[in-house]
Amino acid sequence: MTEPRIRKCRAEDGAELSRLFMTVFGADEQGWRAFADAWLRRTDTAHERADIVALEHGSAIAGAAYLLPVGDMVLQNASREKCAMVYALAVFPEYRGLGLGARLSRECVRRGRDNGFGAVVLRPAEPELFEFYERFGGYRAMFSRKKWNVSRDELPRSESRLISESPERYRAEREARLRGTAHIDFDERALRFQMGRGGLYALPNIGAAAVERRDGAAYITELLCAPAARGAFLASIANEYTECEFIINAPGDNADTIDKFAMAVSETDWECGWYGFDFD
Repeated sequence: MTEPRIRKCRAEDGAELSRLFMTVFGADEQGWRAFADAWLRRTDTAHERADIVALEHGSAIAGAAYLLPVGDMVLQNASREKCAMVYALAVFPEYRGLGLGARLSRECVRRGRDNGFGAVVLRPAEPELFEFYERFGGYRAMFSRKKWNVSRDELPRSESRLISESPERYRAEREARLRGTAHIDFDERALRFQMGRGGLYALPNIGAAAVERRDGAAYITELLCAPAARGAFLASIANEYTECEFIINAPGDNADTIDKFAMAVSETDWECGWYGFDFD
């Protein structure tokens, strides 16, 4: 049997990469195009393009992953290192069980290091994959979150209205809210990509949030405010979103029950960092 090999992507690989993305993640053509336009365009001179890691088995692409230059990893002491996100790591179903996912994850780390990224981060698609990536990819669980659901009926009433923010303004508000916390400082391109999936909002003197619609629910990918203000902020979100269920992700504090969310290979060390958007 031919040994799978890592190789550079070629222009003619576009159709297979798109098929892989849509097959594994259930995306449609529009979802693939939005991703490719944001991260793979050659005309975007203001940002680095994503690095495509392709794995070939015989003459066919068996799997691929994307190394997205999303911004900086910021530590508690405010020091920074370039951060790349391993995104859409996928193997066609017929090639699973051959260790190809582990090879892709390790190659992403190697390329990240070669390209000057101090932190390479990855969010496993399933909880059981944390052990897999730790054992075979060298990643460690270094990000956590508090996740919970509430129904519309559980929320207080509020007359407050959210302010829709530009990526630049949201980034500034986000950094102010996360000061002193280990977190990813997403650049404007990453924030524009997230904005295309929903909205970036602020509630004056309360906090900031990113919201999108998923499977009939309002999915709050990050809620950045004091724990005591969460109810009021969620009520304001409910004024803008008509869904009956709200799924919330937020940084945990000492009073919260938190779970591990994502992993990293890094030149430095931190615990319970805030990952933020998962771009699922």
